[in-house]
Amino acid sequence: MSKIRIIIMAIRFLSSHLVAEAFGKGDSYRSIAKSLHFAGVRPVAGIESVMIDGSYFYYGYSYSADEVMSPLFDNQFEMAKYAARNFRQTDGRHPRKYWINLARESENYSGAFGNIPVISRKDIHGLWTSLEQAVSHGQVVADVKINSFITNILIHLDREHICHGAWSSVSHVLDKNHIEQSSLCSDEAIDLLNRVFGLESSYSNISVSDAATMALAYLHTISSQAEDGWKELLSEASV
Repeated sequence: MSKIRIIIMAIRFLSSHLVAEAFGKGDSYRSIAKSLHFAGVRPVAGIESVMIDGSYFYYGYSYSADEVMSPLFDNQFEMAKYAARNFRQTDGRHPRKYWINLARESENYSGAFGNIPVISRKDIHGLWTSLEQAVSHGQVVADVKINSFITNILIHLDREHICHGAWSSVSHVLDKNHIEQSSLCSDEAIDLLNRVFGLESSYSNISVSDAATMALAYLHTISSQAEDGWKELLSEASV
């Protein structure tokens, strides 16, 4: 690789961080992987799959950054087309046929989860309903188990958004409980869900109703701002 090429890549990398900072002061931020993509450098990513209501869906995933890198596709060929245009592997770029094979292989094994995650839209709907009931009644929802794919993917999707932007609509609840917005991110959202569902949580000192209110605000933000496919899956109206 020529020195000029290396210098150009370095400039792009640094520029991407400046862009990321600018986004961080507004509506969203980009991780290093997405920053590189924004700057014209294809990120290294693979393909993961999830079974939703009996059908396979596919998405790009950065294993080094633990980050979702694409919309959610219901078609191997569309996933492969997107990957060939936007991603590379550690050995460089590959044609669509290569990515189609990766999509097929992702149905047998998950590099991120091991077993292929299985979820239904009723799981999503149940989460929304349970949180709304917890807000109204203020009681722990002990008889509902959260699908682990939901909590894992929420963390990974959140990295394309500024964390505290999800909490602006519930600032009064944060103030009431002496919680700083700047201290909240996706991990805290999962901890709030644990409080609502009667699991171990560092938020055991706040009411179930307040925890559910904050968790709902987070879900509304993520579901409304996520990329295509994810937005529809996480939507309150997915069922």
